Amino acid sequence: MLWCASRPKARGGVVMKNIAAGVIGLLLVSGAVLAADMTGEVQGIDRQKRLIQVTLPGDCVCNAVTYEIPTTVDMGWLSPGVTVKIMYEVANGMNVVSKLNK
Repeated sequence: MLWCASRPKARGGVVMKNIAAGVIGLLLVSGAVLAADMTGEVQGIDRQKRLIQVTLPGDCVCNAVTYEIPTTVDMGWLSPGVTVKIMYEVANGMNVVSKLNK
């Protein structure tokens, strides 16, 4: 429990609920979503599961990273070998695409 330093404990003290709640809220929000972007070459596409595998240019296929494409993002134009720019967020341990461009 946090006590206000400006008031002596003999007067009952004031619990710093607002500060504690703010710190906890900041910690929860800061790690919730991590946004990033990358440019790479499409190696594989699973249209039913809406997943693509992408590697950095010149990288080995064995280092491909999987991205989940939500139904709000068009993936009809994708094909293996196409270079794409992906904006994504990490949510629940999965790379979820928010924007996909050539």
